Amino acid sequence: MKTPITFASYAALAACSIHAIPAQATLPPPAPPEYAAYGPLQLCSNRLVIEIGQDEAVHIVGDIVRVINDREILAIKFANDRYWFSKEDGSLAPGKAKSFKPKRFFGPTPDAGNTLSYAPHGLQAQNARYSIALGGETQPMIVGATAFDGSSSDQRLLDRIRPVTEQAPDCLPLWYAIRKDSESEMGKRVKPNWYRWADAYRQVLDEGPGFYCTGGIGFEVKAGEKIRRPWRSLGHSSPAFVESSGTSIKFEARGKSIARLDPQDANEHPMSLLRKSEITYFPSRGVGPPYAQEGVREAGSWNVILDVNGASRAMEISFPASEKTGAGFNFLERLQFVDASDPRCGKTGQPPLQDPEQAAASPKFIRVPSTADIGIAYPRAAFRKGLSGSVVLDCASENDGGLADCRVVSENPAGHGFGLAALRLSRNYRLEPPSTQNSSRQPDRVKFGLNFTTADN
Repeated sequence: MKTPITFASYAALAACSIHAIPAQATLPPPAPPEYAAYGPLQLCSNRLVIEIGQDEAVHIVGDIVRVINDREILAIKFANDRYWFSKEDGSLAPGKAKSFKPKRFFGPTPDAGNTLSYAPHGLQAQNARYSIALGGETQPMIVGATAFDGSSSDQRLLDRIRPVTEQAPDCLPLWYAIRKDSESEMGKRVKPNWYRWADAYRQVLDEGPGFYCTGGIGFEVKAGEKIRRPWRSLGHSSPAFVESSGTSIKFEARGKSIARLDPQDANEHPMSLLRKSEITYFPSRGVGPPYAQEGVREAGSWNVILDVNGASRAMEISFPASEKTGAGFNFLERLQFVDASDPRCGKTGQPPLQDPEQAAASPKFIRVPSTADIGIAYPRAAFRKGLSGSVVLDCASENDGGLADCRVVSENPAGHGFGLAALRLSRNYRLEPPSTQNSSRQPDRVKFGLNFTTADN
């Protein structure tokens, strides 16, 4: 016989529910304030200056500043306080730190400000990190990078952080950036630089022809097409967008790589995974889908989800419906399975290959300055004027592949600081060591050229 539920029973259940709520339950803290912008620019506080190069972005999350480019992420955590920058007075009066002496830091990165979960790259326990004293009573800042390995080569990135005595007159103050102040004269310099997606995407779109890979899938990027992709140093944490025939196609890998259903079938097409996945048509909702440009109204959209080995929603592809449907389905036909070592991957937006004879005569470098490195060293006055330059250096080669005793052979145009900038960049070069199969070694001195080119040129 079933026992009837009476009013008293409901009252008892309600009492149990009320008593189950912790007496001191609190809501989680709100997300820390954020600011993001593209370089080149210089950020400063009353204690330090941080250089952001061309083809780089800065992302501020509470008490963390991140410099992001395709190769690496440099992360600087200040004072263990999520509101550190907003508490500065914004005067930029020089602080007590006259020079920085980094020391290796071990153990968990302090996180009383609860900001690490929003920007963990480079600051996790497995990363090599350094502590730098700011002077006075302020806690030391922790500096990490995805490229740090604990060797002397880490100094290349540590040099990006300098004492405030070296700040430029047009330096953007961190205090105004994090507060997004748009009323004061100083704040008006900051606001035009703010860009919502700078922390996730390159500013310049990759252009075809080329080939793009993510999550075990690759596709040809045709001439005239463009891709807005995430920074490579962030992995595939955000979707890519393919601009094709006036249509924006969203392409997102969600972690696990997709593989063939039959590993022996080299001709298998990724769309065969639809046997384990789904394709959905969404009628018009009166507004554009999330991947459409702001203000664009679409008639509807198609959504394709590819599954792999039971991992649901491993990859998602979305594109507009109606007259743009054809471009989306033509794109699906281009998809291919690829291995992680496929040499075609990452070729989109790369410069043309060097002439073979010229390459054979040139020094063989295994590391060269990145676009960001060049952007930081670029003479500021020349950059503002839109001047390009070229320099030829003559350097001695060291046993570890590094360069020393570099001299400027030629500088064009002269008198604009390109020669000095090239000398500073020489530390970022590393020669290829002699192979075990080939006993030949690099010459005692090498001669090579370096070009400085603005985005407009």
